[in-house]
Amino acid sequence: MLGLPVTVHATARWEWAFDDAVTRSFSVPGGQYPDDTVSWTYATPGGRTVRVTTYWGGQFTVAGNGSYDVPGPAITKTAGTLAVSVREA
Repeated sequence: MLGLPVTVHATARWEWAFDDAVTRSFSVPGGQYPDDTVSWTYATPGGRTVRVTTYWGGQFTVAGNGSYDVPGPAITKTAGTLAVSVREA
């Protein structure tokens, strides 16, 4: 930008919809079993569908000045629904 150094820092949060009207936000996307950084406990076994929406935002600096928020709403991406089989432990 006109010869000035610009640094951009992107941030994300993940919002999981686990059941009707049950959503939770996390600062990590989750991982494969047995990673339980993103989890939800269901009261009963059975088939469920879950979905996740990622919200991206960011900040930037210009020549070391700032940090300034990237203007506008967060960029979002929702993954298709995932089928989950809930079993009793």
